[in-house]
Amino acid sequence: MAHGVLLTLAAPVVPAPMGLLVVAEALMIAAAVLLGIVIERVTVPQTAGSDATASVRPLAQA
Repeated sequence: MAHGVLLTLAAPVVPAPMGLLVVAEALMIAAAVLLGIVIERVTVPQTAGSDATASVRPLAQA
């Protein structure tokens, strides 16, 4: 979102062709998708790890 605001504010100073704006928007969308994939890759092992520790039986008392 910050990139979009920056492009909007910079447009009067340096007029950019529409193609550049389209490429910039496509790169922002790609970055958002990659961020979602990274978050998913980090949280799935954490969830699986917490399930594994919850199923461990307590040690027998002597």
